Amino acid sequence: HDQYVEFTHSDFDADAAQSTVPFIDIQPLEPIKGTALISGAGIIHRGAHGTGGFIAAKLFTYDYSRHVKAESPPPIVDIEAEEELVLPANRF
Repeated sequence: HDQYVEFTHSDFDADAAQSTVPFIDIQPLEPIKGTALISGAGIIHRGAHGTGGFIAAKLFTYDYSRHVKAESPPPIVDIEAEEELVLPANRF
């Protein structure tokens, strides 16, 4: 799977070849918190026919949850905070 990307200039007639294409996407990249761990990274080219498109980083994730057998911990109850709780008096 030998693949490569060739960078070139944009169209002379459209914008006097003042841009390098494909463009490079420099947005921060991170998986959604709490979903999965990163298992790899790569580069992807996206674009439509007749355009230079753009190059972006891509993360690959793997859901390890099927390999982990754990129960959720019991909820923590702060007894001191409950004692300090004062409810309004009933005025009926």
